[in-house]
Amino acid sequence: TATAQLIAFRKRQPALCQPLFLHGQAWRDGAPDLSWWRADGQPMTHADWADPKGRLLIAVFRMAADSPAPAPAVMVILNAGPAQMADLALPRPGHSWVCRIDTSGRDPATARPVRGACPIPPEAVLALVEEPQE
Repeated sequence: TATAQLIAFRKRQPALCQPLFLHGQAWRDGAPDLSWWRADGQPMTHADWADPKGRLLIAVFRMAADSPAPAPAVMVILNAGPAQMADLALPRPGHSWVCRIDTSGRDPATARPVRGACPIPPEAVLALVEEPQE
């Protein structure tokens, strides 16, 4: 079932099941352990959080800044509105975002690399994992 697939995905991602709390503190590479983004690729502002028309939210989860070892980042995109484009935050050098979860009806087992501007389906959740480029 879809629920079982989501649970299995979460268990495979250390950034989503870690015991430490995320504070938005910088990792050794300078990237925060948790960051929130708008569709235009810019960080969320206080005004964005209060915007009643806002329908898209992007969160990037990494291991907590005080974790002993890094793990792949996970980007979760929540779209409660119509289809739109989103400029994705850049992954670490030598890595790319790979879509692993897509609730829009596309086959979630089909992993696909995502670069730059990304079409976000209407009323969908996407989860992308930062993976080494081949």
